[in-house]
Amino acid sequence: MYTSVRRSKRRKTSVVNDRNVRAKSEEEKHELEKMKSANIDGGNDLNTIGKGT
Repeated sequence: MYTSVRRSKRRKTSVVNDRNVRAKSEEEKHELEKMKSANIDGGNDLNTIGKGT
């Protein structure tokens, strides 16, 4: 009984972690898209990303 409770709890946390990782990757995708659209006029140079130039 106790082990089954622990197992279900572990499974639950792993599912939550997977969801967080997925959400994080989605956010990163959006950030990359934003950077690309912001740097279209200045080119997609790695040096210009994040500097606001």
